[in-house]
Amino acid sequence: MQGEKIWSLDRTEGDRAVLIADDGESCVVALCDLPAGACEGKVYRKTGVAYEEDPIAEQARRERIQALQNRLRRREN
Repeated sequence: MQGEKIWSLDRTEGDRAVLIADDGESCVVALCDLPAGACEGKVYRKTGVAYEEDPIAEQARRERIQALQNRLRRREN
């Protein structure tokens, strides 16, 4: 859905999860409010009152990060 925020799990603190949105906004939610298997780096969309994993957005981020790392490595050589 256009305009929906995408959140990534930055870290967990006990039974809480710190999520960071693409625009830099952060929020703290109960870890139990995220899907089972929630861990750092996972990407979520908020749909109503629930968070759902977004594997397509997560893969796109991983590929973008890998490309940036590759460019930085080429600069170092």
